[in-house]
Amino acid sequence: MSHTILLVDDQEMTAQVLKRRLSDLDDLELHAVRNPLHAIQQAHNLNPSVILLDLIMPELNGFELLQQFRADHAFTHIPIVVLSVDDHPENKARAFSLGADDYLVKLPSREELVARLRYHARGYATHHQLLQSEIRNRAILETALDGVVILDGHGAILDANPSSEQLFGLSRRRMLGKIFATLALDASSQTDFNAAVTTMLGDCSDHMLNRRFNAKGVHAQGRIFDVELGITATRIGATPLFSVFARDITQRLKTQASLKQALEAAEAANQAKSTFLATMSHEIRTPMNAILGMAQLLEESSLSSEQARFVRIFQTAGSNLLQLINDILDLSKIEAGQMHLKPAPFSLTSLLDSIVETLEIQATPKEVKLYWGAHIPLEAAYLGDEARIRQVLINLVGNALKFTDEGEVEIRIDRETPAATTPTPHTDSPSMMVLEVRDSGVGIPREKQQEIFAAFNQEEAGQTRGGTGLGLTISQRLVKAMGGEITLESTVGVGSTFRVTVPLQVAHSDATPHTELQHPALSTPVATHDTEESTHSQRSLLLVDDSADNRLLVTAFLKRQPYQLDSAENGQEALELLTGGNHYDLVLMDIQMPVMDGLECTRRFRAWELEQNITSPTPIIALTAFAMQEDAARTMEAGCTLHMAKPIQKTTLLETIVRLLEQRDGSSLT
Repeated sequence: MSHTILLVDDQEMTAQVLKRRLSDLDDLELHAVRNPLHAIQQAHNLNPSVILLDLIMPELNGFELLQQFRADHAFTHIPIVVLSVDDHPENKARAFSLGADDYLVKLPSREELVARLRYHARGYATHHQLLQSEIRNRAILETALDGVVILDGHGAILDANPSSEQLFGLSRRRMLGKIFATLALDASSQTDFNAAVTTMLGDCSDHMLNRRFNAKGVHAQGRIFDVELGITATRIGATPLFSVFARDITQRLKTQASLKQALEAAEAANQAKSTFLATMSHEIRTPMNAILGMAQLLEESSLSSEQARFVRIFQTAGSNLLQLINDILDLSKIEAGQMHLKPAPFSLTSLLDSIVETLEIQATPKEVKLYWGAHIPLEAAYLGDEARIRQVLINLVGNALKFTDEGEVEIRIDRETPAATTPTPHTDSPSMMVLEVRDSGVGIPREKQQEIFAAFNQEEAGQTRGGTGLGLTISQRLVKAMGGEITLESTVGVGSTFRVTVPLQVAHSDATPHTELQHPALSTPVATHDTEESTHSQRSLLLVDDSADNRLLVTAFLKRQPYQLDSAENGQEALELLTGGNHYDLVLMDIQMPVMDGLECTRRFRAWELEQNITSPTPIIALTAFAMQEDAARTMEAGCTLHMAKPIQKTTLLETIVRLLEQRDGSSLT
């Protein structure tokens, strides 16, 4: 680093001698001015690190010039070394009293000159850096929005910025020297603050701990307010200093409290909505169970063609109502974040075959061709939530069939994977599987293509084609939950293509494809008994339900089966029958009942079985209108063997009973 030295001396010889003595040095550069009247202007131009000032000069002597330099703010801290031909004590005293930093007798030796110039130049450079840092720090301190207070090791205020004056309602002058905690905090906060300071003083590291906590501030007018305090401690030598940053957080805490209250209200409203939907689902499913069940029984009886048509309409309307309930519950669970995916190995080929088989009945009367095709080789098994993929595809294909009167509906399978990350067969790398549903139907206008994904929205407002208006909304959210997306391309009069892109991971070769059934406990079809003759001995069943209609329905379902059926109207009656010496091979248990509900009855019966050391527990099927996932979990936790949601299908119920009885027979033999 080079330092500029300004020599003010009317003697040319002095300048020449000093320049020769400094000529071989890179860090000291000498500039000379002979006229003292021009010295101050030259100093402004050069901004020297050291000024060498002769005392005896014409027009303006060194003492007068020294006074002018020190009067100029720009040269207040620049070292000034006086040069004099004598070593007179009075001259020295006067020079130092006027602000000189050193005194040299002409002409000093080279060694002494260089040493003194370097000493003063480096000192000035260090001082200048500190001064600049102080200016910057002061600017930050003065303009900081937070209150900043500097404390000594005893907690007394050494400095305070304008924001702290405004925060606590006190001027800086009134704060200096006062104990901060006593001056600005309430009693409880003083204790916390002093404890923090004491802990920080006990830390012997170079950088002591920082602390941040909320406290109660006290304004000069007596107002108490919430304040966030940040304490930073450091040491200058052995002396500790604390910087306290204070911020008024009264409004922030009010906002947080309001947001918390709003969140709690929203959660309560969401819970109330979920409870309402679950209750309505239960209350609707209970009579729907009787309605659809009786329709099944009517269908099996001798009917005229007109009566058979009425029953089919009856069943279709009931099924549509049930689908509406299911859609609303699905949407509610998605919005509440309660829709959980269940990935498992499944066969995409089997899934597509079953979808086409299920929906072909809608395509045949219209002479619409329904089929699927793969443009890539399909693996034996993929890992994904088959039930939700099925739900999305059935929704899309069902809509396509609804709005296609002639032509075709195709499910097309492809893969969308960047070349750099194309997975090889039987790897764990997920690829983006593309499932397209293409139709040759009426098409959707461009301005309507985004709206159809909104809840309760149907594209053809002027036509009634059935449905809830929730299917596409649910499908879109399910696909998003699976990490994919759903898009639409459509041309009016030509047709529509819904494109679903979801990540599907190829399952390991030893994974068993899983086909989602209504009741996973039933892995294979089971023949039911349609006559009173049976290879099985007659079994005893207990039906527990407070609804007379539901008891009548189940009794009718089991009328031609080899079962002796007893009934109870509540859990208390059922428990007395189950533990009173009666033997039952299987129990059909409703959940919501008076006196004692089905869950409590099941729990008590399972406890009784344990007390009796019964090794083959009686199967209990929860036949309930509670259809939520958490409802199923509660029934299983209580001890039920299986959860079946109403309305129930006759064939499904009969198959389930046979399966559970066979399973129990098998376990009792082992």
